[in-house]
Amino acid sequence: MDKALDFNPNNVTALQQTIGFLTSPEIGKHQEAIGLIKRYISIHKEGPENKRNLINGYNRLAMAEWKVNELDSAFVHIQKAIDIDQTDAILYTTLAEVHLAMNNKKLFYSTLQKSFDLGLTFRPTWFLEEPYISLKSDSVFMQMIKKNSEENKAQALKN
Repeated sequence: MDKALDFNPNNVTALQQTIGFLTSPEIGKHQEAIGLIKRYISIHKEGPENKRNLINGYNRLAMAEWKVNELDSAFVHIQKAIDIDQTDAILYTTLAEVHLAMNNKKLFYSTLQKSFDLGLTFRPTWFLEEPYISLKSDSVFMQMIKKNSEENKAQALKN
């Protein structure tokens, strides 16, 4: 990937793959990824056809920033993504994670609930990464998961 980016720094495919690699849980080089994510965002700022890519870029940037404790920047960038699409449930999980990193559990819970209200379903794979590993023993969080599980949503549709 590095060679592809050396040849063409705006190679979107190489950027996506490199960002994905650097931010993977196994590698975790979030600080190194931040500059590449900003480049990815700058490429996608032009034109409405790039809306989804821009949202994904801001979301990835916010996630990388909160993982390196750049919480103010993470908050600004996830808010930019939400400003583009207020109905994208996954964006609210990132915002909730930023709130949790800022030690604001009340906003974490309410923001995460908004993501569930928008249709997001909790996946057990979330427990493979922080901050969810640490939340396994949080009774409020576990109650939210139970309330918003697929089984409960399916039951509500039957009634």
